[in-house]
Amino acid sequence: QAGPGYYQTSPSDPRGILDGVCFTGGIAMRLSTLLACAALSVAGSAQADIITVDDDLADLPTADFTAIQDALNAAVNGDEIIVYPGTYTGPYNMGDLRVTLRSSDPLDPSVVAATVLQPSSGGGVFTSNRSTGEGPEIRGFTFDGGSFSFSAIFSTGESRLRIVDNVFTRFDTTSSLIANPFGFGDGVFIIERCVFRNNSAQRIIDFGAGTISRCRFESNTTKSVAVRAVADSLVLDSLFLGIRTLDGSTQA
Repeated sequence: QAGPGYYQTSPSDPRGILDGVCFTGGIAMRLSTLLACAALSVAGSAQADIITVDDDLADLPTADFTAIQDALNAAVNGDEIIVYPGTYTGPYNMGDLRVTLRSSDPLDPSVVAATVLQPSSGGGVFTSNRSTGEGPEIRGFTFDGGSFSFSAIFSTGESRLRIVDNVFTRFDTTSSLIANPFGFGDGVFIIERCVFRNNSAQRIIDFGAGTISRCRFESNTTKSVAVRAVADSLVLDSLFLGIRTLDGSTQA
């Protein structure tokens, strides 16, 4: 039986609060116990770490790692990985992680240009298979495709993946540059303030759903359309210049 200082569950109050007594569904608990549990929960949620990466330790001699994959392997959900200028070669497997991966200053064009991510003969740059909810955020890099025929970012999960303030250039791939195609999960891409320049791909972006906003597409060649979305997608305030298909026609 609930009394002063107790919480109890009850379907009659779905919000859980009624006249100073909290009801949550049949089991009474002391208020002091719930407050202690809430404090532990808040403390646990505040323990996200910042992990640093510098390939040659020139910009940050005290960096935690010199390789991005090592940082990803050490990270847990909610962590932030800061990558200092250098050239980093994938492939990188983000697994089921929900982390922020960013350059040391995503809003400084010189830092973005100097923090280069590239594929290798072993695969593309990033793969994520985060299953649900919010996914990783990748921000403030230059993705330089070189001569390898792989995607820059490929997601097979069903989470929301954010790609912000990046430059994608010189990819020559028979697949799509950024892909979460129908049949490989129902994930959502949020792509903001990115530049796609001088790439050749099946498609530049291929996703089930998402939003492309304030992006710039310049001098890209595609084997079909530049952007394919299956459903529930928006393209906002973006510029398409010189998009050409292999037959020479121009289209977006």
